[in-house]
Amino acid sequence: MSTIKTYDTLYINGTWQEGHSQHTLTNTNPFTDEALYSYRAADTTDVDAAYEAVRLRSYQWRMGHRKIYGRTLDQCESLMLISDSINRYA
Repeated sequence: MSTIKTYDTLYINGTWQEGHSQHTLTNTNPFTDEALYSYRAADTTDVDAAYEAVRLRSYQWRMGHRKIYGRTLDQCESLMLISDSINRYA
């Protein structure tokens, strides 16, 4: 039996960080049941950190793209008004 690689870090907020859980999970080949590798499971601290990172990045992305969204929404509104005018007189 061969030794499998164990990964102890989790990818959170753009970096590999040591996981807090002591539990590991093993990924196996579904056809042969051979263990491919194992990895550290995430605990609530890890999940909370990942969620907070996504929430913050999502907010930053939305604020950075607000001008683009505003212009796009204005253009959509203009097209809808034009469409309504055309339909009224068609």
